[in-house]
Amino acid sequence: MSQRPVYELIGYQINNIKYSRTELGIPLKFKLSIKESKFDNEKMLAFIFPVLEIQFRNSDPSIFEFSAIFKINDTEWKQSISTIQMNAIFISSVFPYIRSFVHHITDDVRGSINLPTIDLRMANFESGIVFEPNSKAQNNLKN
Repeated sequence: MSQRPVYELIGYQINNIKYSRTELGIPLKFKLSIKESKFDNEKMLAFIFPVLEIQFRNSDPSIFEFSAIFKINDTEWKQSISTIQMNAIFISSVFPYIRSFVHHITDDVRGSINLPTIDLRMANFESGIVFEPNSKAQNNLKN
């Protein structure tokens, strides 16, 4: 039996940014989805293209497009799970890096955006998942 993990994160990068924020305050909502995913059977590489959309009050949506590559070390594992489940696992692997990136990019005089820590391993990213603060907290945090 191999001592290697079933998959390894080779790397990730930001591909495109459209950042628009004109006011103070927390985001109205954010949406995380996968633009595309691919698999190279010959090299056993999985590619995902996560997209994070953040909506701020009185601003156009901010869009952060990423890509990530994973090496599959266990073909039985890959065959035993659905593509939806595999993509969710891969997104959950890169989401901490996405959170960190957004924090640093948005860190200015209005304060950085700190996305929550979320367990995404069981999410379905085909149409994306949307997170919105509850209305009571949103009203208390308006500036």
